[in-house]
Amino acid sequence: MLIIASASADRIANWRNGLYGTDEIVDVTELSRLKGCLGRHTPQVLLLDLDFPGLGNPAVTIRKLRPSSPATKWVVLGRPASDDQEISLFAAGARGVCADDVDPKTLRRVVAAVRQGEPWVRRILVPRLLDQLNARVSNEAIRFTEPAKSAELTRREQQIAAMVRNGESSQQIARQLDMTEPTVKALLGDMLRKLGIDDRLRLTLMLNARTES
Repeated sequence: MLIIASASADRIANWRNGLYGTDEIVDVTELSRLKGCLGRHTPQVLLLDLDFPGLGNPAVTIRKLRPSSPATKWVVLGRPASDDQEISLFAAGARGVCADDVDPKTLRRVVAAVRQGEPWVRRILVPRLLDQLNARVSNEAIRFTEPAKSAELTRREQQIAAMVRNGESSQQIARQLDMTEPTVKALLGDMLRKLGIDDRLRLTLMLNARTES
């Protein structure tokens, strides 16, 4: 299930067109209904219009609503006022930010990437985002470093984790381990759930922190 949260009929139509056939799509035009949908369902992805009525500070709203459906991956569509605002959206839990007039082909790529746990972020922001995530990971009691948590990973999952840390793609991992790419992605998804994290970037940071500790 995928939710489109927007009050613009044109944007809803354009985004629906881009995602046609990918999943069940539910349109939400009011904040109260969005809260209700998150409480009743567990959408895989939520597309949030930056001009959504009643949104206020989008980062604050995302932070407040995410606990209602922790597994939902948020993609914000619009043009943040500044790089700082865009960074704040990721810090609040967004997994992707792109223009609201994104072409259909790119929108499908955005949703597919976010579903697989990969962030959709402008390259120019990556260094700052990594700095913030590194700082957060350093200040947390990282569960991955605990022996009991590490022991939950199978030998194959530990192999994949090490290759993710080295920056290898799912396709490269599949080739080296003589597996199919869908199998690698499924194992990676299981691993992320075990560790209580939701993307490859955070997994990499946790692995680096474990190595440095």
